[in-house]
Order: sequence, then structure tokens, then C-alpha cells
Amino acid sequence: MQGKRFNKRLTLKTGSVARSLQEYAQKEGVHLATIDFDLNRVHTQVQMPGSAVFETCDESRGVLLRDDRLARSRHLAIKQHYEITLRPAGCAVGFKLLIKLQSNTHRTMARVVVQPGSFLRVKHPTLKADLIDYLNRLKLRHGMVIGLRDEAMVQGVLALMRQAGMQGGSITEPCVIELVSWPEPIEPVDDTIDFCYLQKGRKRSSDRVDYADRAFAVGVCAGELLVSYRPVRQGQPGRDFCGRWLQVREPRMAHFPEFTIDEQSIELQKRADRWCYRAKKEGYVALENNRLSVERVLEVGAVDFKSTGHVQT
Repeated sequence: MQGKRFNKRLTLKTGSVARSLQEYAQKEGVHLATIDFDLNRVHTQVQMPGSAVFETCDESRGVLLRDDRLARSRHLAIKQHYEITLRPAGCAVGFKLLIKLQSNTHRTMARVVVQPGSFLRVKHPTLKADLIDYLNRLKLRHGMVIGLRDEAMVQGVLALMRQAGMQGGSITEPCVIELVSWPEPIEPVDDTIDFCYLQKGRKRSSDRVDYADRAFAVGVCAGELLVSYRPVRQGQPGRDFCGRWLQVREPRMAHFPEFTIDEQSIELQKRADRWCYRAKKEGYVALENNRLSVERVLEVGAVDFKSTGHVQT
């Protein structure tokens, strides 16, 4: 295969340009880099939430897909079909680009960094269209959908042309062009609980219990934070630059406060992101029989230093 070049012209229809290029390279026994293609047409279809059929994606639907809420919907489906003409790889007429292709972990965003040493023929009559076509073909080689949520790509091409125009066609500074951007999945947050009042009795980080430092009876002041609970936070799905929906897991709730409170001595402040249990009065914290309270007087039954500890005031 090494050294053998693709030397045919062949028009075909495909749902994956990347896969078709790979298949024809293997079939012809040539290196993949020797095959290029012209994009003749693209047919985009979407299945909108609530619909049972795929419909052609017109301009109005393309605008709707810019909404992250719609793009995150599991009931949205996107597919594209292409007509391409395979041809031998050759040099572009109006430019020479040295690029680095970058993407994020979830493949929701892709961009190219045009490196210094690149050159544009700024007076070439079809330069803008040729650059956009080149970038779209680059995206198709990597399985990305084209023509959707790529408005920033056109602006990046214009910025590149402006830089080249000021430097006689030369690119002297790296220029970033965002190819496409879909919503990144947001991971869920599991719930947590922190018994803040217990921290008052901890003086050492050793795993061994030091009974002289341990305080089971903790004195607190009015307004002091006793327990902090952070509820679960749902994640949000995303969509990758191939048009595929990205699911996120459900958050795990393992620390929900099962205890009740004495409303005369404990105030519960609930916010969406945090529950705060605060002392209403000065006294000693008691969590007995699944009930949290602040007592003025600490009642002690059988006193045993090893089981009771000292009283923290």
C-alpha cells in the first residue's frame, strides 16, 4: 500500500464520508492521504421532539437547533447523507494551511489552529468559499455533521482572511477557527451531608480514636451552623459533533437527612442548592432517637469517659 496513489474519479452517495474514504482506500490498496473528494451536495434530516418521522432540515429548523435546550433533547435525532466525488488528493489553489485540529473530551466542540507559515492568496476570487469548503471536508473526514451550529466557522474564516490581508497573504500569528460547537454534557452532583458541629471536637487527623480529644457533647451558640446538606443536582445531557445524543447518569442520593428537628431550638433554612440547620439558642447539640435538638442542660446517664468523652463548650 505504501507509495501507491489513488488515481480515479468516482461519484457515490454515503451516510459517512469518513467510513467511505477508509473503505475505498482499503479496496484500492492505497494510502488514505492520497484520496480527496469534492462535496457535491448534503441532505440533512431531523426528527424533532414529538414527531415520528424525519424531515428535511430547512433554514428555520437549522436556526432552532442553535437552542441548547432543543439540542440536549433525547427526542431530537439528526442524520445527514452526502453525494461526493472521490478524486486524487492535490494542492489547494488559493491557500496553503498548516493546521492543528483540536476537540474536547466529549467531542462536542472542534476547532482548528492555523499555524504561522500558512499562506493565503488574498485576491483569489473564490478564497472565502474555498476555505469554507476545505473546512467542511475536514469535518466530514472526522465524522462531524456540517452546516449546523457552525456560524463561528464563517467568522473565523473572515478573521483569517483579514490577518492574511494585512501581512501580504502570510499568516504570522496562530489563528483559531471554531468549526462546530454543540452543548457539553453537565455531570450530575451526588448529595452530601456535613455534621459541622462534630468538627468542633476534632483536633487530630489520626484514624485512631483519641478519647481525650473527642467531644460527644458539643456546645454551640445561637445562629451556629450545625448541619449542612447539599441535595442532588441533576445533570444535563449533551450532543457530540457527530449529532449523537450524549446521556448522563442519574445522581446518587445516599445522604438524605432522615432525622427530624426540634423546631424550638433548630432552624432549617432551605435553598435549592443547600439546606442549613442552625441553632436557635445556646446549648448542647443532641441527636437522639433520630431527632436533632439544642438542649440548655445536658442530661448524662451513666458516665463513662470512654463512651461519653469530654464536654465541648
